Amino acid sequence: DNINYPEDYIKSFGNCISICGFKNTGKTTFISNVLRELKKKNAQITVLKHDGNHDFDIDQNGTDTDCYRKAGAQKVIIFNDKKSAEISSFDEAIDYKDILENERRKQDFIFIEGLKNEPLPKFEILRQGISEIPGSNEINRLGFITDFPFEGEGLHFDLNNPKDFAEYIYNTFIVKK
Repeated sequence: DNINYPEDYIKSFGNCISICGFKNTGKTTFISNVLRELKKKNAQITVLKHDGNHDFDIDQNGTDTDCYRKAGAQKVIIFNDKKSAEISSFDEAIDYKDILENERRKQDFIFIEGLKNEPLPKFEILRQGISEIPGSNEINRLGFITDFPFEGEGLHFDLNNPKDFAEYIYNTFIVKK
Protein backbone atom coordinates (compact mmCIF):
# COMPACT_ATOMS: atom_id res chain seq x y z
CA ASP A 1 0.00 0.00 0.00
CA ASN A 2 1.04 3.58 -0.65
CA ILE A 3 1.01 5.10 2.82
CA ASN A 4 1.38 8.88 3.04
CA TYR A 5 -1.02 9.78 5.84
CA PRO A 6 -2.18 8.13 9.08
CA GLU A 7 -5.57 7.47 7.45
CA ASP A 8 -3.81 5.54 4.66
CA TYR A 9 -2.07 3.34 7.24
CA ILE A 10 -5.34 2.64 9.05
CA LYS A 11 -7.13 1.89 5.76
CA SER A 12 -4.32 -0.51 4.72
CA PHE A 13 -5.62 -3.04 7.27
CA GLY A 14 -8.79 -3.47 5.26
CA ASN A 15 -12.27 -2.99 6.55
CA CYS A 16 -11.99 -4.22 10.13
CA ILE A 17 -11.17 -2.89 13.58
CA SER A 18 -11.13 -4.61 16.94
CA ILE A 19 -12.88 -3.01 19.89
CA CYS A 20 -11.17 -4.58 22.87
CA GLY A 21 -10.93 -4.14 26.58
CA PHE A 22 -11.32 -5.99 29.81
CA LYS A 23 -14.59 -7.57 30.94
CA ASN A 24 -17.42 -5.16 31.83
CA THR A 25 -15.87 -2.13 30.14
CA GLY A 26 -18.86 -1.76 27.80
CA LYS A 27 -17.59 -3.26 24.55
CA THR A 28 -20.90 -4.82 23.49
CA THR A 29 -22.96 -1.77 24.42
CA PHE A 30 -20.58 0.58 22.62
CA ILE A 31 -20.42 -1.52 19.44
CA SER A 32 -24.23 -1.91 19.47
CA ASN A 33 -24.67 1.87 19.72
CA VAL A 34 -22.18 2.45 16.89
CA LEU A 35 -24.01 -0.15 14.78
CA ARG A 36 -27.29 1.74 15.25
CA GLU A 37 -25.63 4.91 13.93
CA LEU A 38 -24.07 3.12 10.94
CA LYS A 39 -27.38 1.44 10.11
CA LYS A 40 -28.85 4.92 9.60
CA LYS A 41 -26.30 5.30 6.78
CA ASN A 42 -27.24 1.89 5.30
CA ALA A 43 -23.81 0.44 6.05
CA GLN A 44 -23.56 -3.35 5.92
CA ILE A 45 -21.71 -4.49 9.05
CA THR A 46 -20.50 -7.84 10.39
CA VAL A 47 -19.51 -8.35 14.01
CA LEU A 48 -17.00 -11.08 14.85
CA LYS A 49 -17.27 -11.82 18.58
CA HIS A 50 -14.30 -13.58 20.14
CA ASP A 51 -15.33 -15.86 23.00
CA GLY A 52 -11.92 -16.13 24.67
CA ASN A 53 -11.43 -19.36 26.55
CA HIS A 54 -15.11 -20.10 27.03
CA ASP A 55 -16.73 -23.14 25.45
CA PHE A 56 -19.81 -21.54 23.93
CA ASP A 57 -22.56 -23.64 22.43
CA ILE A 58 -25.45 -21.98 20.64
CA ASP A 59 -27.38 -25.23 20.32
CA GLN A 60 -29.60 -26.30 23.13
CA ASN A 61 -29.15 -29.95 24.05
CA GLY A 62 -31.62 -32.08 22.13
CA THR A 63 -32.57 -29.54 19.45
CA ASP A 64 -32.57 -30.65 15.82
CA THR A 65 -29.44 -28.65 15.01
CA ASP A 66 -27.67 -30.12 18.04
CA CYS A 67 -28.62 -33.63 16.92
CA TYR A 68 -27.32 -33.04 13.38
CA ARG A 69 -24.04 -31.60 14.66
CA LYS A 70 -23.53 -34.47 17.11
CA ALA A 71 -24.35 -36.95 14.35
CA GLY A 72 -21.41 -35.65 12.32
CA ALA A 73 -22.53 -32.73 10.15
CA GLN A 74 -19.61 -30.37 9.55
CA LYS A 75 -22.03 -27.50 9.03
CA VAL A 76 -25.64 -27.00 10.08
CA ILE A 77 -27.61 -24.01 8.84
CA ILE A 78 -30.89 -23.07 10.46
CA PHE A 79 -33.12 -20.46 8.84
CA ASN A 80 -36.55 -18.99 8.52
CA ASP A 81 -37.89 -16.21 6.32
CA LYS A 82 -36.18 -13.49 8.43
CA LYS A 83 -32.78 -14.87 9.50
CA SER A 84 -30.30 -17.72 9.34
CA ALA A 85 -27.49 -19.05 11.50
CA GLU A 86 -24.59 -21.25 10.54
CA ILE A 87 -22.98 -23.65 12.96
CA SER A 88 -19.69 -25.11 11.73
CA SER A 89 -17.58 -27.72 13.43
CA PHE A 90 -13.88 -28.11 12.78
CA ASP A 91 -11.51 -30.97 13.47
CA GLU A 92 -8.67 -28.50 14.04
CA ALA A 93 -8.58 -25.06 15.64
CA ILE A 94 -9.92 -22.31 13.42
CA ASP A 95 -8.03 -19.05 13.03
CA TYR A 96 -9.95 -15.76 13.16
CA LYS A 97 -7.97 -14.64 10.10
CA ASP A 98 -9.78 -17.24 7.98
CA ILE A 99 -13.15 -15.94 9.14
CA LEU A 100 -12.13 -12.34 8.45
CA GLU A 101 -10.86 -13.16 4.98
CA ASN A 102 -14.13 -14.89 4.16
CA GLU A 103 -16.29 -12.01 5.48
CA ARG A 104 -14.27 -9.04 4.16
CA ARG A 105 -15.72 -9.14 0.69
CA LYS A 106 -19.30 -9.49 1.90
CA GLN A 107 -19.71 -6.39 4.09
CA ASP A 108 -18.77 -2.72 4.22
CA PHE A 109 -17.08 -3.11 7.59
CA ILE A 110 -16.28 -5.69 10.28
CA PHE A 111 -16.15 -5.00 13.99
CA ILE A 112 -14.23 -7.53 16.04
CA GLU A 113 -15.09 -7.65 19.70
CA GLY A 114 -12.02 -8.77 21.58
CA LEU A 115 -8.66 -10.22 20.50
CA LYS A 116 -6.80 -7.52 22.46
CA ASN A 117 -3.51 -9.41 22.26
CA GLU A 118 -3.53 -9.80 18.48
CA PRO A 119 -1.72 -7.37 16.15
CA LEU A 120 -5.04 -6.17 14.72
CA PRO A 121 -5.95 -2.53 14.28
CA LYS A 122 -7.73 -1.83 17.54
CA PHE A 123 -9.26 0.65 19.91
CA GLU A 124 -9.18 -0.23 23.57
CA ILE A 125 -12.05 0.72 25.85
CA LEU A 126 -10.97 2.05 29.22
CA ARG A 127 -13.65 2.63 31.84
CA GLN A 128 -13.27 4.56 35.05
CA GLY A 129 -13.26 2.29 38.09
CA ILE A 130 -13.02 -0.88 35.97
CA SER A 131 -10.04 -0.61 33.63
CA GLU A 132 -8.06 2.63 33.61
CA ILE A 133 -4.70 1.28 32.41
CA PRO A 134 -4.24 -0.08 28.86
CA GLY A 135 -3.90 -3.84 28.68
CA SER A 136 -4.01 -4.52 24.94
CA ASN A 137 -1.12 -5.33 22.64
CA GLU A 138 0.34 -1.98 21.58
CA ILE A 139 0.96 -3.21 18.02
CA ASN A 140 -1.57 -1.46 15.77
CA ARG A 141 -3.47 0.05 18.69
CA LEU A 142 -5.01 3.10 17.06
CA GLY A 143 -6.31 4.73 20.22
CA PHE A 144 -8.73 4.61 23.10
CA ILE A 145 -12.41 4.92 23.86
CA THR A 146 -12.87 6.17 27.42
CA ASP A 147 -15.36 7.68 29.84
CA PHE A 148 -12.69 9.78 31.58
CA PRO A 149 -9.89 12.12 30.47
CA PHE A 150 -6.98 10.01 29.24
CA GLU A 151 -3.58 11.04 27.94
CA GLY A 152 -2.61 7.87 26.02
CA GLU A 153 -1.23 7.77 22.49
CA GLY A 154 -3.41 7.67 19.39
CA LEU A 155 -6.93 8.78 18.66
CA HIS A 156 -9.40 9.32 21.50
CA PHE A 157 -13.17 8.86 21.51
CA ASP A 158 -15.77 9.35 24.23
CA LEU A 159 -17.40 6.09 25.34
CA ASN A 160 -20.64 8.00 25.88
CA ASN A 161 -20.69 9.44 22.36
CA PRO A 162 -20.80 6.52 19.92
CA LYS A 163 -22.03 8.80 17.13
CA ASP A 164 -18.57 10.41 16.80
CA PHE A 165 -16.92 6.98 16.52
CA ALA A 166 -19.53 5.88 13.97
CA GLU A 167 -18.71 8.97 11.88
CA TYR A 168 -15.01 8.13 12.09
CA ILE A 169 -15.63 4.54 10.92
CA TYR A 170 -17.96 5.65 8.16
CA ASN A 171 -15.66 8.37 6.82
CA THR A 172 -12.45 6.35 7.17
CA PHE A 173 -13.56 2.92 5.96
CA ILE A 174 -16.89 3.01 4.20
CA VAL A 175 -17.26 6.26 2.22
CA LYS A 176 -13.79 5.98 0.70
CA LYS A 177 -14.26 2.40 -0.53
